[in-house]
Amino acid sequence: MSEAQPSNLGVPDPGNRGWRQAGITAKSVLIGLAGVTFIGIYSNTNDRVLKLCPLIGNHMPIGAFTIVLLLATLYNPLAGRISRRLALETRELAVVLGMMLMCSWLPGSGFYRYFHYPMIVPWTQESSHPEWQKHGTLGYLPDRLFPLRHDQGTSSDKHREGSDEQRIAQQEYERVYGSFVRGIP
Repeated sequence: MSEAQPSNLGVPDPGNRGWRQAGITAKSVLIGLAGVTFIGIYSNTNDRVLKLCPLIGNHMPIGAFTIVLLLATLYNPLAGRISRRLALETRELAVVLGMMLMCSWLPGSGFYRYFHYPMIVPWTQESSHPEWQKHGTLGYLPDRLFPLRHDQGTSSDKHREGSDEQRIAQQEYERVYGSFVRGIP
């Protein structure tokens, strides 16, 4: 009996057309990047400006699945008539879908919808947690991450749409979001 050779399962061998066999081709990566860009740009417009149902909502990012469905049913037959090489193979469609699914957390529920609440919750929940007050928990939070201290019982008129306070708050939180893109110093 011969010894079993160690295999690199799941790691394509670039010298033996492995990336192509895995579906990672220039065509699939470029179409995937186009899908990622579309989802990133259009998702917020769709949800917030047009007020349509979420393009990337909860745990079923319907936008990514719709794009792959359109590629499989509309693009592939047309591209296959022109040239067989233009049509996407099943593995290439999987790469496109995988890229779009990986980017779906950002414009969807994972960041834009749920990221804001932890920015506000410590100050709104402090009064219901006496142990936080006793140990001064909020004093440990970096001021750079929480630019505005939210007072208990702040009136809703203080941050009404178009007010100076609302504009300042928006500028401060945009600065905080920008620090997440650059990295927090």
